Amino acid sequence: MKKPPYAKKTEKFVEQAFKRKEKEKISDFDAIIIDLFKEKAVAIKFNNHISIDAKLILVEDIPVYFFAKPKKKYTVVEEFPAEFSYRAKRTGMLVDKLESMIRKTVHKEKKGEITKFDAIIINPENLSEKLIVFE
Repeated sequence: MKKPPYAKKTEKFVEQAFKRKEKEKISDFDAIIIDLFKEKAVAIKFNNHISIDAKLILVEDIPVYFFAKPKKKYTVVEEFPAEFSYRAKRTGMLVDKLESMIRKTVHKEKKGEITKFDAIIINPENLSEKLIVFE
């Protein structure tokens, strides 16, 4: 059976990751995320639990919580379903799609199109956004 055209590139990324680990240039890892379009790879290590205040990114000083909730008490002021453009659904990494969606939400808030908020929580089940205000 013939290998798909991307198999060689994928194998090369995996081999490089294991060689770098052996030489102690990178830490131990559980998985490798490979973006064949950008020709980049990231080795990741899973935690046994998710930190209650883990942040995905900080967008224009707005904290974004992914698979986590802030320690401070908060109130949900608005919720939005995940919105990816047709093009985003077909290409790109999930993190890039989420960042684009979050940036659009932040810009809408800056323009006064939506309610003011302090942070965003990304729901891990459906990737919807919860806009929150700290108490």
